[in-house]
Amino acid sequence: MLNDQNSVAPEDGSLLLFFLNHHDSALTERLQQRLGLPDSSISTDDFKRLLPSLSGSKSDNESYNLSGDSMLFEVPIEGRLDSGGNLYNFTKYAQLDPGWSTSLAYYLGYRMGHITLAPVGEPVTVDFSDQDDVSVLVVGDWGTGYWDDGSNPSPAQQVMLSMQQHPAEITIHLGDEYYAGTEKTLTGQPGEEAFNFTSIWNPGTPYSFALGSNHGMYDGENGLRYITLNSTKFASQKQATTFAILLKDWVIVGLDSARYDNSDLFLKGALNEAQGNFLHQMGQTGKKVMVVTHHNGLTLDGTEQNNPLWGQVHDYLGRDPDYWIWAHIHQGAVYSNQSAAGSTVARCWGHGAIPVGRASVMYQSDGSLVPEVAYYSDTPYPDPDREQELRILNGYGLLKFSGTSVTEQMFDQHGTLQWQDTLNFD
Repeated sequence: MLNDQNSVAPEDGSLLLFFLNHHDSALTERLQQRLGLPDSSISTDDFKRLLPSLSGSKSDNESYNLSGDSMLFEVPIEGRLDSGGNLYNFTKYAQLDPGWSTSLAYYLGYRMGHITLAPVGEPVTVDFSDQDDVSVLVVGDWGTGYWDDGSNPSPAQQVMLSMQQHPAEITIHLGDEYYAGTEKTLTGQPGEEAFNFTSIWNPGTPYSFALGSNHGMYDGENGLRYITLNSTKFASQKQATTFAILLKDWVIVGLDSARYDNSDLFLKGALNEAQGNFLHQMGQTGKKVMVVTHHNGLTLDGTEQNNPLWGQVHDYLGRDPDYWIWAHIHQGAVYSNQSAAGSTVARCWGHGAIPVGRASVMYQSDGSLVPEVAYYSDTPYPDPDREQELRILNGYGLLKFSGTSVTEQMFDQHGTLQWQDTLNFD
């Protein structure tokens, strides 16, 4: 439910999936039996609260107007936010963007067996351990392509231009290329994975890595495998979606948390035994372990671990990782040692490009952050138009490894430093 503080952005063709689940009970039952139609993340109460049915009544405020055979409802142009900061208006990539129906269509095609799972390479290790200092750019959920965001360039374009200003050796994309990371168009031309991600990927670093994700799985990771991982930009991955980057005192383990996830729409995240064994092997190197995944290790507010994924990482590694960075939730957050991560340094950097607003679950009644969150990236949009009024700036992270210490920085989409800290893991 959208008013559940632990909800993940319902990128399931939200409005379409709601109607398929609620328009006609007999049709819904047939779709569930024959197509494996998942439940909508929008409940009837959520629908009434976020998109109030007006039964033909008019609003004094300017609004979007959608009509059907049995209902008429209006949505203010600025939209509405749920407690997780997910934005409900018709801006591209906001929750009411009709384009999300592509995700649902490909997901159902995959579940019905019309789309086959792409083969990927065996886990690969890349060695940087001869370098004393290594800088790594990290961005999540960036694969929206470039689009006109009102009178401004899209967040993805601004983030990429800003990342190019940092001298770094490596860039890691934490996954999600939209809407469904497709390999091909209906006419056989390169699909979304090409024009919304790979062709415009240019962070300026010699090495790039890309993680598997739920949106990539809607086309069976065919876009990721045959477009992104076939590109020379990601040559160091050698067509693998599981990898390890060996630094002098650290190992960064990239895991494909979507490929073996059996949950609806691949929203929860899970590992298989082969990935787990690879993680275990990397844990035996004597180095500090940083895990990077697409799926979140904690709920947005930091109060609960996301299982089975957290438990699997712990069990395969034999302990909790020293550091874990994820995306999937389209927010930027630094978790404190009071969070459910415990001693693990935990970060959510999924705010690379998707339009979102402030998440109310991150605040206490007095307006301060909840104790589980040390920093939350909530800078309002400067000079917003009506569709941007509720939005906050997108961004990315930069890690500077030196020995066992890590200096981490968070920047907004304009390249302005928002937060930084140096962590010592001696």
